[in-house]
Amino acid sequence: MDIFEILKPKITADDIVSLLKGAAIAGIGALCVAFTQGIGGLNFGVWQGLAVAVASILVNIVRKWFGIK
Repeated sequence: MDIFEILKPKITADDIVSLLKGAAIAGIGALCVAFTQGIGGLNFGVWQGLAVAVASILVNIVRKWFGIK
C-alpha cells in the first residue's frame, strides 16, 4: 500500500452535509448569544466563548428533540 493512498482524504457528500450542519448549529448558537446580549442586556465578558458553545449545544439538543435531520 502506498503512503499517499493512506494520506489521501476521503470526504464524501455525507461528510460535507454533516460539516455544514455543524457550522449552522454553531452559527445559530452565536446568534442566540448575540440576541441575548442585545435584547436582554447581558454581558458575558470573557465567558462569551463558553456561552456560544453552550448555546450551540442547546440548539443541537432542540434539533435532536424535534427530530430535525
